[in-house]
Amino acid sequence: MGFITFAYLDPGTGSYIMQLIAASILTLGAGVVAFWKKIRARFSNEGKADGE
Repeated sequence: MGFITFAYLDPGTGSYIMQLIAASILTLGAGVVAFWKKIRARFSNEGKADGE
């Protein structure tokens, strides 16, 4: 015996979900860029002398 369900997502809910997905992707990208810059800075400064 199955259940019959009627679900409705209005356009506002769909827009909100799309905003959440877009914000998550942008936040993840910004975090990766910041982390990558820290890694590059750490390795690029190791070869320099203190006086330079």
